[in-house]
Amino acid sequence: MKISKTDSAFDLVFIGLGCANSLLLFALHRHNKLKNLRIGIVEPDSKTRNDRTFCFWATDEEIKRYDLGHFISKSWDSCVAGNREAQSIAPFRYHHISGLDLYVKTAELLETIPHTRIADSVISAITENGEFIIQCEQSVIRGRKVFDSRPPKFNKPKGIETHLLQSFYGWKIESANPVFNPNEFVMMDFSIPQNGSTQFVYVLPYSDKTALVECTRFGREMIGQDEAETILNQYITLRWGKYKITETETGVIPMSSSSTVSKAVEENWILTGARAGNIKPSTGYSFFKSCKDAERLSHNEKPLNAPGRYAFYDRLLLHILGSSPGKGKVIFERLFTNISAKTVLDFLREDVKPGKEVQILGSLPKGIFIKTAFLDFLNKLLNPVFIPLGMALLLLLLNFSGLEWIGSAILLLGLLLLGLPHGAIDHLLETGKLNTPVQPAFIVKYLSLAAGMGFVWWLSPWLGLMVFLAYSAWHFGETEMQSSGDQNNLMGMLWGMCLLGFLLLSHPADLRTILAEMGLESIAWPPESIQWVAFTGLLILGWLRGLMIFTASFYLLLAIKLPLLQAFGVYFIFDHSIKSSQQLLLGFNSNWKKLYPKAMPFTAGAILMGLLFYSFNVWNEGGGTGLFFIFLSCLSFPHVIAMNGFYKIR
Repeated sequence: MKISKTDSAFDLVFIGLGCANSLLLFALHRHNKLKNLRIGIVEPDSKTRNDRTFCFWATDEEIKRYDLGHFISKSWDSCVAGNREAQSIAPFRYHHISGLDLYVKTAELLETIPHTRIADSVISAITENGEFIIQCEQSVIRGRKVFDSRPPKFNKPKGIETHLLQSFYGWKIESANPVFNPNEFVMMDFSIPQNGSTQFVYVLPYSDKTALVECTRFGREMIGQDEAETILNQYITLRWGKYKITETETGVIPMSSSSTVSKAVEENWILTGARAGNIKPSTGYSFFKSCKDAERLSHNEKPLNAPGRYAFYDRLLLHILGSSPGKGKVIFERLFTNISAKTVLDFLREDVKPGKEVQILGSLPKGIFIKTAFLDFLNKLLNPVFIPLGMALLLLLLNFSGLEWIGSAILLLGLLLLGLPHGAIDHLLETGKLNTPVQPAFIVKYLSLAAGMGFVWWLSPWLGLMVFLAYSAWHFGETEMQSSGDQNNLMGMLWGMCLLGFLLLSHPADLRTILAEMGLESIAWPPESIQWVAFTGLLILGWLRGLMIFTASFYLLLAIKLPLLQAFGVYFIFDHSIKSSQQLLLGFNSNWKKLYPKAMPFTAGAILMGLLFYSFNVWNEGGGTGLFFIFLSCLSFPHVIAMNGFYKIR
């Protein structure tokens, strides 16, 4: 659908009109935040089918606070789970919302609000003059603020991270006789065959003769229709006798402890729903989290992240369910048998008191959880974020032992195997496609940019140094922000400036020597305290933006005791190049087995250029280190431009 220029610019753009953005629209309307705003909704689906149901537990006060009463079609006061009789879950009640009811009421709300609906799908977005330019399949629109609820894509699991599917197949049935208690629901009944996964039945009675009976699987493979129907027929017939099917429900929810590929473009591009991580990895529940996020977003507040320990618990449970699916039944049955349903629901909402939390953890099978926690700890130690710290310690040890040449050899090898290759696929970045052929025009442009940077150095070493430091700070900060899921360019620039400031100013003697080799002997040296101002800036920015700088700070402090070239090498090769490589792998949705061969010709070309650069040194300063940095600046200048474009389009 093409839209006219007069309708193409919006104050608010909602990408997707599922649960999360529907709840957000209601919250904004409830707080009178939509008045006189231009609203655009990008949604290819007509939303006229009951494609899903939403269930959650909440107190009556919470239902009133979030104004959810008009959505709810049925509620239950008691829960059956594990091997226990029905238990009260007061002050909670378990609520059911039909997906179609939510969509219909959202459509009714939109009838009262001026808006433009675009039946299209988003492809990409860039920023321009404080607005987002959103490229859809059939149209282009602009928006000042965007709420993006498209389904997430998850990164490939690393270590003990696990990606499972919660698949379900269910029937709405009508029994021949009044056999259901409409005041209690069955949360998890594990009496069915497990079939190599973790499987249970979920029962929601709507009356004494009608209910939704659903077979749910936690596993790597989706449950098949034939298997589910066999289980359901046996389960229903054995318990309630004759029945007829009135409706069928099926679906799948991702359960993943790995991070998402999906990232906000920048501050005013806000992720919602599953894309914002609102699906609890270990259970698949998301509705109430989306309610709370909608309320906060309607007041321009940031969504609340779950405490780290709950993410840890989810990670352990998913790993166990994935690696030892037979343990799932034992874990859940023991949990619901030993702990009250109300306390379990508190725990699943990530809002349980410490004493109860200890009680819950103590009720679980200890051996397998301790083993999995140990594996998780080892995985964290092997995380790439610790590589720079390990390299800094190794170099210090080698230097102390008089084996500095070994450290230099390690850095040279790292430069050849990682530092140069990470920037040697720039010919693929313009299209973002692996099979892009090398164009002569690209080579000419690339060499021209490198030569242009060399001309700046020849023209004025001071100007060359300033340009080099400026775009290096930009590039290092941009990569750090991207790897942390943040696209704030200003914060990235500040981070890069603090990083370079600390690395350089903490090595005054080495820096003076290198600057002299560049033809910059005289310099007004700042006081030593400036380096600690820069370091403090790194810590503050890390805290504000959620960066991994707190781990990096340890190796940066160790780097003070290394020569400047080694300190910079540890950062450039084992921090920046690794993070940049990870972003390239994500952007191309590929692996190094495919990307590395494509980098080899240009890596070889960079080495050849370096040899020629040294052979025809026009600076004649006699210092190899200064000349190395000049060459690095010429080589990296076109790479920085290419990576900036890549980050914008991916």
